[in-house]
Amino acid sequence: MAHYAELNDNNIVLRVIVVRNQDCLDENGQESEVIANNFLHANSITGRFVKTSYNTRENKHYGEDGEPDGKPAFRGNYAGNGSIYDPVHDVFYAPPPYPSWILDQTRWIWVPPVPLPTIDGNKQICEWDEDTKTWIIKTWDKTTKTFI
Repeated sequence: MAHYAELNDNNIVLRVIVVRNQDCLDENGQESEVIANNFLHANSITGRFVKTSYNTRENKHYGEDGEPDGKPAFRGNYAGNGSIYDPVHDVFYAPPPYPSWILDQTRWIWVPPVPLPTIDGNKQICEWDEDTKTWIIKTWDKTTKTFI
């Protein structure tokens, strides 16, 4: 199955549609975005569609076992609703979680301007504070049963 992201005029993903492989093939048996778009439009599914790979995350291709398999990554990340398509770099990436975060153009993910501190994952969590541009470490309180 092939996955196609519908884009609005600002290259924001509106939805992802699954199309059977045979409905995307040209006369040489090669998958074609033009053929896929024509198929979708012929079936009253209008819009502008760009192929995305279900198996690509952080600019790596993953196999069925969930591990990187060495195959070429396709367009940075699998597109999801609200993702951004960058036609200059031909990649998809999520919208920024915070204005201060920086787009890593190797993995096509957003990274904080300050590295995540080391925490005890069983007793602590970190939350980003955009106002101070720092991580706030919260510790589990047994009495209130909340992180404080």
